[in-house]
Amino acid sequence: MSSKCVMNCKGFNQLFAFPEDDKELKRWCDVLELDKLETHDRLCDLHFDAKYIGIRGLRNDAFPESPKTKKRKRPNAIESLGIIDVSPDNDATGFETIYIATNQQTPKKIPTIKCYERKTHSQRRVTEELKVEEKKTHEKAKVIRESAKANELLATYKPGFEPVKSTFQSPPKRTYSHAGGKAKTPKLDITMTCYCRCHNREGDEKYYELLKTIENLKKTEEEQNRQINMLTSQNKLSEHLLKTKTKRLTELAETEVVLRKELETLQRIVNVISKREITAAPTASENSITFARMACARRKKYTRSEILLAQKIYSVSNRCYNFMRGVLLLNLPHTSTILRQRKLKDIVNNQGDVIEEVQHDYEIKQEEDYEHDLIAMDEDDSGSCIINAFV
Repeated sequence: MSSKCVMNCKGFNQLFAFPEDDKELKRWCDVLELDKLETHDRLCDLHFDAKYIGIRGLRNDAFPESPKTKKRKRPNAIESLGIIDVSPDNDATGFETIYIATNQQTPKKIPTIKCYERKTHSQRRVTEELKVEEKKTHEKAKVIRESAKANELLATYKPGFEPVKSTFQSPPKRTYSHAGGKAKTPKLDITMTCYCRCHNREGDEKYYELLKTIENLKKTEEEQNRQINMLTSQNKLSEHLLKTKTKRLTELAETEVVLRKELETLQRIVNVISKREITAAPTASENSITFARMACARRKKYTRSEILLAQKIYSVSNRCYNFMRGVLLLNLPHTSTILRQRKLKDIVNNQGDVIEEVQHDYEIKQEEDYEHDLIAMDEDDSGSCIINAFV
């Protein structure tokens, strides 16, 4: 005999035993939403209410018959149908246990007939009468049972002791797989479908308000911790940047002092040089003065005389011109501008000068050859040499 409730409740005062009939046990399994019940299982008074004839939190017509805690002197119509009242018994545990039991009366024996024997008319009539009587007795018992329940409810009604009503909807059954096989069998959690005061707290608004406040406090605490972590990381980063910036500022201040000193010295040198007057020598030619002005100037437009001077320098030695313009960085015009600015007359004049120089060289060469021939003629005494020379 177990001293625990099937629903694993605590703080109960009474335990009720289940009937031994299999059909009644199945009905109790359906009501309590359990897979299986044994005869040695017990139900506590938190779930079973003997006064109100039913399980707490369910309708009174959705559960099996309740026990009777008082004995009656005369047998009732309900007792005649098979319900027996059992007086309470005390277990070794100290809890008061009331047994729910059903005593089904032995039905009237119907004469058994063998298969080879024929039923007589009287035997058939007896069986039909027995069936009709059974139906009538069942109907009468049902009416009496309902009237008895109503009378007991009216007699024992007291305001404030109504069964717990709840709008809690039981969630679907969970499935758990076995270790040995692939098949899954439903396993029900008791707290999911229990409607007692110890498990169901839906009606307790304060309890849910406290839960909500606890959740809100947890959320606020998490947000505050996140903000604190973010601020600490930002503070560390700002401190690191401040250190690096202060170092850079000190370095820049030191370099600023050095550069200011150098600038002061350069300003002094410029002031001294600006007082001096740079003048050309009295023996300098115009070409040298124009070349100096062109090389030291900071302009890109040149006069006609400057371009002609640059052309003359380029014609003498283009390599020297490129050296002065590219390496020494003198302000000389580009070679494309020099060639573009040349006129056709200048080109013709230059070609004439070249022809004159070549002709002059040719004449000098002829004179040298003639003198050489005369020397040869003086050396030879024969007249053939003279004739050959004049030929």
